[in-house]
Amino acid sequence: MTTTPYEQDYHAWAQETAHLIRQRRFLEIDIEHLAEEIEDIGASREREIESRLGVLLAHLLEWRYQPERRGASWEATIKEQRQRIVRLLRKNPSLTAKLEEIIQDAYSDARLIARRETGLPEETVPPDNPDAWELRKCPSTTSPLSQRGARGDFGRHRSQREIIDGRSLTIGDHWPEAA
Repeated sequence: MTTTPYEQDYHAWAQETAHLIRQRRFLEIDIEHLAEEIEDIGASREREIESRLGVLLAHLLEWRYQPERRGASWEATIKEQRQRIVRLLRKNPSLTAKLEEIIQDAYSDARLIARRETGLPEETVPPDNPDAWELRKCPSTTSPLSQRGARGDFGRHRSQREIIDGRSLTIGDHWPEAA
């Protein structure tokens, strides 16, 4: 069974492929593996946004359902994840078209994480559809990226993308703002 350079030594294959591209020796390039790697780069950005959204949503759930444990660490994590998600979306704008799907997937994970971290019963944490959240008291905002919250319900009257910038989530009297 013969193995390709890609399978034998990925790093060496990547370096050689980059060299061949720079030398414009396109006929010598392992096109199939190169195409797979390029696709994987895009998929990794999507996975990173989903992962960051999962962390953000889990902390927002914890913030909402355990107000007595709110602290600087949770607040900093919420701010950090929002900033990084916004940055990733700014650098990869085509992912905004998939954002609702990514949020749904991330929310399923966040719900499990929040339940594990808080010890709350399953029925306490909203079901795997963020549209089902009924949030009543929302702080106001002046900017879409202010991350302070806005009037309205989560998912019912506003885009689910607002999770990221915080315009439609209610999690109590104090809302972590962006740095």
